[in-house]
Amino acid sequence: MARPIALIGVPTDRFVATVREYQPRSLVSECPGVCPGWVDKLVASGCTMDFERLVIQAGRHFADSLNLAVVPNSTTRRQDATRLAWVLLAMLQPTVANRRLEVVEIPDSDIARLTSEIIGVGACLELLRSSGIIDARTLQKETRFGRFDYTATGRNGAGSIAIEAKGTFRERSLQGHRQSFKGKLKAEGLLRKASGRGYSRAIGVIFSTWCAGLPRREDFELLDPEGEEDDCFESAVRRTIRFYARRYDEIAGIKRAAESLWRLAVFPQLFDKSAPLTDFLGSSPKLPGRFSRISLTLRHEGHEQVFWGTVWDASVMPYPFRLPEDAKETGLPIAYTGIDRRVIDFLRIRDFKSLLALDCVEGLYALSAKSEKIGRILTDGFGVVQGWFSKFPSLQHDVEFVADLS
Repeated sequence: MARPIALIGVPTDRFVATVREYQPRSLVSECPGVCPGWVDKLVASGCTMDFERLVIQAGRHFADSLNLAVVPNSTTRRQDATRLAWVLLAMLQPTVANRRLEVVEIPDSDIARLTSEIIGVGACLELLRSSGIIDARTLQKETRFGRFDYTATGRNGAGSIAIEAKGTFRERSLQGHRQSFKGKLKAEGLLRKASGRGYSRAIGVIFSTWCAGLPRREDFELLDPEGEEDDCFESAVRRTIRFYARRYDEIAGIKRAAESLWRLAVFPQLFDKSAPLTDFLGSSPKLPGRFSRISLTLRHEGHEQVFWGTVWDASVMPYPFRLPEDAKETGLPIAYTGIDRRVIDFLRIRDFKSLLALDCVEGLYALSAKSEKIGRILTDGFGVVQGWFSKFPSLQHDVEFVADLS
């Protein structure tokens, strides 16, 4: 039987990346208004990045175009897209030395351009996500020719942001990428004088890769036009609902829940408080209904988080990057996937501000119950959980499993 591409050799060490603003402003004039604080902070201190999450973001480049019919043992579109991204990025042989990311030079210019593009997409999106500039749940790839690469909203629905994400090796394509960014700004009418900084409307990000032992400059360059922030709260809410619909479909595998959220995202009266949402979310705010087969409660240092999801045969759930080798053995035959129940709770009471502000703890933990280690669990900042267990106390719908994270 054919095996899916393995995520082997992905660098696990975190690395530090440096950032600069585009100077001098020969193509795009300096923006009026005060420079955003997040830009000053990144330029002054840089950022610490996780290459594994960079690869996940790079997979967005392919996710919507994959032909799953030719992917052996297909799991989900996003997981297979991540694998494809890593196959390409592995040709760069990325490593982390002295907390800096290093790659090898590829002699084939066509392959070099392709790998630079893919790593650039991943790095640029991860920079904006990890720095809290965009709500990654709202990221959407733009496919029409001449448009920006991606659009997203700022945190808490602050505004719609167009994103141009580019990559280059040792800045060889830097000027060409700057020209491309300016061309798209002109096409979108974003080169008009205004009172605000353009980072609230469009962001150009260029990521440069560097070889060991050679002179290097900054890893990222930021470009922005003149512009003003707009209000896109309702659009951000609908995009966020679609994000969780996809997670219920591809991660939790609860199709009825996914279908309900897909329909809710396009419901014309979503923001009309007089219009009931029971057709989408059920009638009881106290019961998971269509959104959970098994509830999982995790406690860690006084913090409690409840997930609604289901269990799987672990053989059909690909292991995430950071799952330790000792957890990849056959001793963890049961997998659990779920979504933070607050997502549905907020939707039921139309607390959309809290939905957009949801900020969960990211981490990989060893699970224990009654002093016995029984598995590993991975949580992300958006309230999605994936876990692997040696045993599960019960598979009843109404049973809540409580564990202490350690």
